[in-house]
Amino acid sequence: MPAFTGVISMIAFIGLVIYTLHTRRMWRFAQQSRNDLLRPYFVLSGKPQELGAFNTEISIVNLGAHAVDATTWEHNVSDTFVLKPAIFENTSNNIVEFVGPMLKDQHYQFILRHGGAMNHLLIVDCRDTAQRKHQFALHRKMTRDRQHVSYEGRMLLPGEYLPFAQSVILRVRKSWNAKAKRKRR
Repeated sequence: MPAFTGVISMIAFIGLVIYTLHTRRMWRFAQQSRNDLLRPYFVLSGKPQELGAFNTEISIVNLGAHAVDATTWEHNVSDTFVLKPAIFENTSNNIVEFVGPMLKDQHYQFILRHGGAMNHLLIVDCRDTAQRKHQFALHRKMTRDRQHVSYEGRMLLPGEYLPFAQSVILRVRKSWNAKAKRKRR
């Protein structure tokens, strides 16, 4: 009889684990669907047009939800710069231009004022309708011989959209750092 209850307990535990994993997956799917309804998503539209040696006209289309209070700023970057998924902060004295709302399925024209720099970054900062910060980064990269120019655009999202394992690691790291600071005092 004890072996029978042990088997039943094991089956119940396995069922609970499967149910928990399925519920978590459905919850994440629902959250992703909700976020997709609220999140703006910008992509580069068409081929950028060079306007002389110092300016480039680019077109960006918003394929996601409406973006509120969009602003742009630009920054020259080094030759070794790699566009990573992180939010950029405007720490230098770059000129910030107000764009206003960027509506869904609308095209927006921007003049990239790179001044002949080899590598240049255009940032579009905005907030969604829930007032969460989003960012589109466009990296203009020129080859050393100045013959070819490539463009890489990436929508950068805040840390709350990290996958579950990465968000747990981030929380553990923050609590670990907080404990270390308290020990130092």
